[in-house]
Amino acid sequence: MTYAQNQAWRKLINRRQIQLCLSEGYILENTANMDKFGSWRFHIVRVCAGMNIKIDVALESQGQQPRLYVLDIQGDEIR
Repeated sequence: MTYAQNQAWRKLINRRQIQLCLSEGYILENTANMDKFGSWRFHIVRVCAGMNIKIDVALESQGQQPRLYVLDIQGDEIR
């Protein structure tokens, strides 16, 4: 997969849709998995403005304040 194909979501999804997915979306899996770095990995999904949005995130729970990292964003138009 080329970089341009991997970044195709940028033409379909805007920043507001990503924010709504992160704040109001739901976790796709029944359980989160821990990766080799000690972060919890899961997917957050939401339908927003005619788009199915799926965000791959890592939650770093070490330290005083947990951090959420967005690792991948995918979006498909609903037809």
